[in-house]
Amino acid sequence: MLVAVTAWSGAATCLQTMDPRAPYALMALLGSVAVGIAATLAPPLRLLATQYGRTRAFRRAAWWHGSRQGALAGMAVAVNGFLLAFRQWAPVGGIAVALGALVIEGLILSVLLSARGRADPRLR
Repeated sequence: MLVAVTAWSGAATCLQTMDPRAPYALMALLGSVAVGIAATLAPPLRLLATQYGRTRAFRRAAWWHGSRQGALAGMAVAVNGFLLAFRQWAPVGGIAVALGALVIEGLILSVLLSARGRADPRLR
């Protein structure tokens, strides 16, 4: 939670102190918003995963699952913010970003599952 508070205070500092026309202002603001969203969403997602997980291995993996899903949500918001700032956002673009996040999630899960299967032959 300390990371979330620091990221949100960084976003507030960006809004208060930076010149909006500066080239780094948008990157700093949306970067701190992405980190803030990821750090804010990760603990509740971890809590949900541990509540519904039946096995000990799933509960151990809940930390990574929550962090990954929070990071993907933060990146989706940041990408949509960049598109909106450059006046390139459209509803189709927002849907494409959401679908891209789902594809990335699927790729990460498939890599994790395939690596786990190679590490333990009993899982095949």
